[in-house]
Amino acid sequence: MTLIAAILTLTTTAAPAAPPVAADGLDAMEDVLLPAVPGSLTLSVRALEARIVIQTPHRSTPALVLAIRKAPRSVCAGLDERPFEIHLRCRSSRIMARLLRRETGYLLQIGETRGLPWDGEDGPPLITFEPASAGLGDPCPGSTPAGRAECELAKGDHAGARAALEQVLDGPTAELAELRRGDLASAQGDVRAASRAWGRVRGQPWQRLAAARLCETSWSCLTGPNAGSIFASQDLPEPLAREMRLRHARALAFLGRATEGARSLLAASAMGPCAGAPSLCRRLALAALRAPGPDAIDGLLLWLEIPDRDRGPGAYEVEAAAAEVAQRNGAPLFAANILAAAVGHAPAADLEGHLLRTSELYLLAGDRVRAGVVVEFARARAGEKGLRGSRWAAVARAAAARSGASAPASGTSLHLTDDTELLAAASRSAQAARAVLEKGRP
Repeated sequence: MTLIAAILTLTTTAAPAAPPVAADGLDAMEDVLLPAVPGSLTLSVRALEARIVIQTPHRSTPALVLAIRKAPRSVCAGLDERPFEIHLRCRSSRIMARLLRRETGYLLQIGETRGLPWDGEDGPPLITFEPASAGLGDPCPGSTPAGRAECELAKGDHAGARAALEQVLDGPTAELAELRRGDLASAQGDVRAASRAWGRVRGQPWQRLAAARLCETSWSCLTGPNAGSIFASQDLPEPLAREMRLRHARALAFLGRATEGARSLLAASAMGPCAGAPSLCRRLALAALRAPGPDAIDGLLLWLEIPDRDRGPGAYEVEAAAAEVAQRNGAPLFAANILAAAVGHAPAADLEGHLLRTSELYLLAGDRVRAGVVVEFARARAGEKGLRGSRWAAVARAAAARSGASAPASGTSLHLTDDTELLAAASRSAQAARAVLEKGRP
């Protein structure tokens, strides 16, 4: 059954109503004037962590730090200086920020949103529907205006999608077109236009998707008694149910219930809810991995479900967190294999510490051979300066000890991107570790 056919069989019961959003979607907005610095600044908004990160071209930028400290700030009042980064700590996760270039430097705009943030690393997913399977005509590039719009959205061509949507005049796809106009306005930060478009959507199931989007713009709706019914995915066609599950999991993460959101996505793993938004799923998994105690296991299990989990922005940070949770829950070999497979994209400044932790975990798991391989590779990387410190000395002694297996031959190296043995070991361990962790979960 195609998506359109499934839609026509749905009940026309109205979706739960979401409250209207404020015109600009903001509770507060602050401007911070920044001086010019050699090179360029870049901005990263990590809303789920209540952090804004300014990446700088220099290890230290005292003039920039001083300007931020002197500026009156209430939304993100905390400040931490790190090499090549300035971190602003915020009072809530409902944040947005823009960095605008000016003749005399930069203008940093920081806002506190009335609902969930609409941009940044933790922004809402934009799940597209493949035209043929959704009853929108031929496969991409599409044979109908609605189908072509979905294809353009899948490519990231918003202008092309907007032009295609203008050709959708009536019929079952007219409500989908209105929903997408709202999505495009939201992607541009125009909350007023987005909420107006979503508010015009009528007919099921598109009205249910529009109601969820409107609820995302209002914290009172998200925390209200009707939120569960607004984000319910029952009786929706599968592609729409996947999107609703993902949106609900994101909302739960912002409500401080990341592990609950992870469990929801795990329960729908047969649908592949993360296939269309792996970057967002990595962020949701990271939030769940940082939960205290055994609940973090749900984040680890979700991470195992994400397609291409070791690729894309932020992949290394999630891998490091996954390894920590695996080790904490009694799977040191699995943790070591995660880190070994991540060597190729570990930040250069963190590589020595990464290798040290990897070798320690192999030793903890009783695998002296692989620990020795890591030590030899680290020595080769260190060159004449060698491996210094008591931890490296202890690891080297333990890896060289005989325990029923030969130590690695001199000159053995760990390949950064082509170590198929370690990658295969990590993949095999993932299967075994998942069974162990699920069995031990309370």
